[in-house]
Amino acid sequence: MSARLRRPAVALITTTLAAGVLAIAPAASAVDGTLSGTVTGPGGALLGDVRVELYQFDTEDGRWRDTGDFTDTGSDGAYTFSVPEGEYAVGFDDYTDTYAAEFYNDADVVEDADPVTVPGAPLATALVPAAHVTGTVLYPNGDPLTFATVVAYRPVVVDGETEYRQVGFDHTAGFFNPDALPGSYDIGGLPGGDYLIEFEAYAPQGMHAYAIEYYDNAPNRYVADLVTVADGGTPDVPIDAQLELDSEISGAVYDTTSGTPTDNGTAVVYAKVDDAYLEIEEVDVQSDGSYVIDGLSADTYYVRFRADVAGGRAQEYWDDQPSVLTATGIELGVGETEGAISPVLAFGQNQSPSLQPVTDPTISGTPQVGSTLTASPGTWSPSPTSIRYAWFAGEELRQDTSSNTYVPVVADIGREISVDVYVTATGYDTSRGSAVASGVVVPAPAQPVVTTPVVVPSVVTPPVVTPPVVDVAAGLAAGLAAVLKGVDTSGKPKVGKTIKVTGLDAMFRASTAVSYKFQWYAGTKKIKKATKSKLKVTKAMKGKKLAVKVTATAASTSRSVKLKVGKVS
Repeated sequence: MSARLRRPAVALITTTLAAGVLAIAPAASAVDGTLSGTVTGPGGALLGDVRVELYQFDTEDGRWRDTGDFTDTGSDGAYTFSVPEGEYAVGFDDYTDTYAAEFYNDADVVEDADPVTVPGAPLATALVPAAHVTGTVLYPNGDPLTFATVVAYRPVVVDGETEYRQVGFDHTAGFFNPDALPGSYDIGGLPGGDYLIEFEAYAPQGMHAYAIEYYDNAPNRYVADLVTVADGGTPDVPIDAQLELDSEISGAVYDTTSGTPTDNGTAVVYAKVDDAYLEIEEVDVQSDGSYVIDGLSADTYYVRFRADVAGGRAQEYWDDQPSVLTATGIELGVGETEGAISPVLAFGQNQSPSLQPVTDPTISGTPQVGSTLTASPGTWSPSPTSIRYAWFAGEELRQDTSSNTYVPVVADIGREISVDVYVTATGYDTSRGSAVASGVVVPAPAQPVVTTPVVVPSVVTPPVVTPPVVDVAAGLAAGLAAVLKGVDTSGKPKVGKTIKVTGLDAMFRASTAVSYKFQWYAGTKKIKKATKSKLKVTKAMKGKKLAVKVTATAASTSRSVKLKVGKVS
């Protein structure tokens, strides 16, 4: 057996603070500002040894990224950064796992954080007691397993896709913590919510000895049961696992032209879940052409190989197939090894087909500040199962998501808006189409200018003239009412799903910015801390009717609308 080399890059993202982000260097700036604050616990107790981390928004891919800047609070709970001016998200992580990690202000994930402007006022952050996931891991014979690692992942929906972000882990007692109950673990520092729990164990030489398992006795994360834990609490039952001996697939990858092993490439293993083939594991091919995929549970697997061979990059699905749909399944029992899966790759053979365009993508709408542009993906053969839209203003990427709409901003004036549409389907490579909006972006229509009439008084008896009052507030109110007419929600009210408020215009005219506040309701009661533009539907909401109150504010004028979402199922 060999060490597992790499996990699926998209599926499991391992980072501190559940950020799901990669590190980026802070933007260069000639002027530094100060970001400071104090961290407290229940009753206002000052908390030392809390790690504080900074994140910045990457406009190219529309995600928050770790800047690499971090510090720890002192015994007085205080911290200070000297950083370039701009907007940041701030994360807090208690080293002792006594308190739940969070992002400012009371957010569980970085996408829901309140951005902090530097320079600005000091921040006050109050951490709450952490939730814990606890249990025991056993050998196949039922004895306590003392060298297992248990990892908690939080499912986070970003742009319609679920990412699993590592938020905590622990080693079973008897290996690092001999004083605790053998085989037991305790993952702390968690906010309340749903978690995917993974169990794995390595042999002393760094290889898997037992199959990776997910709660509750699941062979992969796609069929696992999520563990729900309340704020500051623990699950209703211990989250235990009894591991089985691992199964593995191994062999070597050859170049058909030279007949020699390739010294680079990858092997990816898939499992069929319902009607989909989902990635389980990816490993690198070693310098001698060999590979080992270990830590597998008993199941049927399908393997794709890619490597550089004479002529270029080649691939195949075992055995000598262009698509996972026609691949030969490899059936493994408990502790079974299939060691003769050795493909011979040839450039130009067994390439996955691409989706073929039938009609081209289009963009509808007026390229004007504040006006929504909508992309149609066109039609493809076969029909795609996944579509992404990359929106550009000139050469600058503005938005790369699953959303087919984009609202031009002031910075886009004079630029051409275009969209690249990426489509894929099971067994097919990704294909791309594109479209361009008609004309460059123009400013929003100017609002009518109301002028006060000039009154010439009578020479004989000057009358007292009261100039007409220009009701600016009424104009703002009317504009906000128009903005709120376009606000809606997306997503189904089902447990585990995320509902988002959509159609939020940043401006209703070129010079008037609009800000928003949100309050979600379950029945007639406010949902605690549910003040963001999106809501994760939990089991506690089942059977209740959800709604959200959206308040739009421009200058000192506000207007609200309450949107009904529906009953949670």
